[in-house]
Amino acid sequence: MSSEALPHDVLTLLAAVQYADSGYPAGGYAHSFGLEAAVAEGAITDAAGLEAAIIALLTHQLAPADAVAAAACAHCGTDPAAFAAVDRRLLATRAAREPRQAALNMGQRLLATAAAEHDPALAALAAAVRNGETPGNWACVLGALLGRRGLRPEAAAALTLWLATNGLLAAAIRLLPLTHDDVQRILVGLRPRIAVLAREAAAADPLQMAGAAPQWELWAMRHEVATVRLFAS
Repeated sequence: MSSEALPHDVLTLLAAVQYADSGYPAGGYAHSFGLEAAVAEGAITDAAGLEAAIIALLTHQLAPADAVAAAACAHCGTDPAAFAAVDRRLLATRAAREPRQAALNMGQRLLATAAAEHDPALAALAAAVRNGETPGNWACVLGALLGRRGLRPEAAAALTLWLATNGLLAAAIRLLPLTHDDVQRILVGLRPRIAVLAREAAAADPLQMAGAAPQWELWAMRHEVATVRLFAS
């Protein structure tokens, strides 16, 4: 059956679900983005502390930076110049090396896999990343992919925040005495906050984006010199 005969919104939903699947080979499962150090230091010990820390990260870094970038790249799609301008700006907001490199690794892996869908625009974007013309941050790549598949910028921002949150919670399951029910409760509780932050991100000027969560960045920096590590960041 030709894809032209299928409802566009169904194809968009399926693409979003596929990119959001934890089994999609972008490498997010290998990173805790500083959470491992926070747990090792005793700064986060339970579900309540974890939720508070994630809210701080969402509010002060992921929403005003990553979600803004994802929304902007969903809007501009794979236009090389527009994508690169947002991509470079997002990279400049990252102070700590570990999460900065993790975002690049994940973005480049995500794009390389998606480019195999035989989409010329994605192939061209992947080539630009390989050639060093643009960094290839995960949030920017995800936004461009989702926009290319028809997802609205606000929805792309929301999915970016949800995926980042879910990734941290997946890492937390391996680091803390949490149950899967605890994780789902946190995700349910964060839905309204993520929706509001995504709407604000979609309305923001991407070239003015700025975000910082200093405590998370310190955890990431200390993780880099830890003698025993479960995660790459």
